[in-house]
Amino acid sequence: MDEISKSIEFYARVLHEIPDEALEGHLFSFDSSLGLAGDDLRGKAAELLRVAAARSTGPRAERLLHAADAVVRGQPCARNDQGLSWQEAAQLNTCTLEEWEKLTPHWPSDKPPEIPHLDFWDLFPGLVVRIGQDFEDYSREPLRAGELLHFKELDYFAKEGGFTLTFAEKELRLGELIPANGPMIENDGNAYFAPYPNIESLHACYLSIRRGWALVDLRTRWQTPILLADIDRCGRWLEQKGKRDDPPVCTNSALASLLFPVDDVIETEGLPFQIAFLFASIVRCPDPEAPCPAPQDTTRN
Repeated sequence: MDEISKSIEFYARVLHEIPDEALEGHLFSFDSSLGLAGDDLRGKAAELLRVAAARSTGPRAERLLHAADAVVRGQPCARNDQGLSWQEAAQLNTCTLEEWEKLTPHWPSDKPPEIPHLDFWDLFPGLVVRIGQDFEDYSREPLRAGELLHFKELDYFAKEGGFTLTFAEKELRLGELIPANGPMIENDGNAYFAPYPNIESLHACYLSIRRGWALVDLRTRWQTPILLADIDRCGRWLEQKGKRDDPPVCTNSALASLLFPVDDVIETEGLPFQIAFLFASIVRCPDPEAPCPAPQDTTRN
């Protein structure tokens, strides 16, 4: 307890004189130290903050008095850059045994993932798909190896077991009850439909990830800052104009399976695939100098 008390006193002693940009970080450290002591030092901690406020002026004095009031009420007096209290940050940085056992075959890794298997349910608007070999769909629509198609929409008819895949270039129909369509629907090894890692696909993938992520609050999950850091690196690379720098090497896609899908948020179901595809494709992109496409409507007219 003496060491914790000394730590609190140290942080409080400099609160009136440190640079403005360092104030919140010091308050967060102050609050973290106080949290280790429980409630025993709250009265003393609040008084130390009031003394620091008396030695300050303007908004800083006001901020420190507000922090002292929060300490008295047993509330966090500061939050980190992610908006988390020290308790929430501690929870975020904790990996359970079950999570670790699930991760150990795949993470940590020093290599980006392979391009993942593409299931029809993984398709997202804007993804460019390369046809792997010649075939015909249920309606005898011919497809040729090497053809590039820009995905727009998927419809599934459960009663008939039928899929309608709408691309910008054409519409395909495949049926689960049609034996000849089975290999195309299974798409083993992406033999028929291969996600193509060009700038168009990467940009659409990045936007889709950000849209899905924005629907849920994952601030208290320890995987969040690790994955977001990699996703943001990919976004910054895509935003570069002209000749881009070397692409980021992102190796943490395995963490996505622990976060998604989120219960009752159907838009997050595809995020493990999308994150793996983004991390795998950004180092395999065949047109790294191509500009990102302008926003456009990817829904069916």
